[in-house]
Amino acid sequence: MIEWLTQQGYDHIVEDKVSGMMAQAIFYKREMKLLSKRVTELTMTPGISFILAAHLKVGDEANSIELVFATTHLKAMPEYERMRKKEVNAITQAFESSYNNLSVPVVLVGDFNDVPLSEPI
Repeated sequence: MIEWLTQQGYDHIVEDKVSGMMAQAIFYKREMKLLSKRVTELTMTPGISFILAAHLKVGDEANSIELVFATTHLKAMPEYERMRKKEVNAITQAFESSYNNLSVPVVLVGDFNDVPLSEPI
């Protein structure tokens, strides 16, 4: 898949879990400029739960926009509902400390593992 996306004009950043398994990736068109990559571990499960963020610039110098695109994968299973809420709080704090001084949009995607009838996170 990575090879095919590369052939289609995409570049990527990847962060692996401590087990060595590829955990999260962000793919972006090669015309975009990667300004920075940031990995923020969620302290509840170090090396397993984290946020992968890419600060990207789109366009040329005269007409460009910046954005932060981030992905995460929260704990699964209904019994981890309390932990998912803690992870969301950690994500919020991480974004506030890392990107609060930037006036750019932040897009967060991922697998939030929310289940039916659980409280919104």
